[in-house]
Amino acid sequence: MCGGWQSDSRHDEIEMRTTSFLFKQAVPLIYVCLWFCGSITVTASTASAQMGANGILYGEGKRDTLRDLTGVEVVVEPLDVEGLSGSLLKTDLETQLEQAGIRVLREKERLNQPGYPYLYVRLALLHADSFHTYSLEISLNQTVTLTRYPSISVFAPTWWVHAVGAMAPLDVSMLRTTVHDYLGKFIQAYQAVNLQENSIR
Repeated sequence: MCGGWQSDSRHDEIEMRTTSFLFKQAVPLIYVCLWFCGSITVTASTASAQMGANGILYGEGKRDTLRDLTGVEVVVEPLDVEGLSGSLLKTDLETQLEQAGIRVLREKERLNQPGYPYLYVRLALLHADSFHTYSLEISLNQTVTLTRYPSISVFAPTWWVHAVGAMAPLDVSMLRTTVHDYLGKFIQAYQAVNLQENSIR
C-alpha cells in the first residue's frame, strides 16, 4: 500500500451511508427551524468519545492515533460552488494547518512518512430552490494493520468528524467558516497529543 492515494469504493459506500443517516436525523429539526425562523443556518455534528475495556480506542481516544505524525497531505474532493472551489478550500485548509504548526506534505513527501497520512475533506451540497443542505467530512487516513493478519496493512480513517447542516439562502462565507471550525477540531486533537510531548523533549 505504498502507492499514491486512490479512491476506495467501499470507503465511499460507508461514507454515503453515514451521510444518509446524519441527514435523516437532522432534516426534521432543520425544517422546523426554517419554518419558524426563515433565514437560518442549522448544523448537527457527530463527535468522537475514549477507550474500551479491551484497550481499543474509540471516540476522542482516537486522537492518540495522531501521535508523532510529522505532517499530513491535504486531499479535498472537487467542489463546484459559486465563490468556492475545491482548490480554494484546499489552500484555506493548508494555510490553517501551517499557521497551527502542522506540516503540510506534498504527495512525494507523504510517501516517505510512516503510515502515508493524508487529511481527507469532502464538502457536499444539495440544492432545492433557496434551501441548501450540506454534509462535511474531515478524516485523517493512514495505514493500519489487521490484528488477525499483522502482515496486512490498509488505508483507514483513524480520526474523523462529520457535520450536516442547512441554510437559506446559500452563504459561502458561512460554509468556509464551518469547514475552518471543524478543521480546528483536528488541530486541537493533534496538538493535544503532540505539542506537550515536543515541549518535554
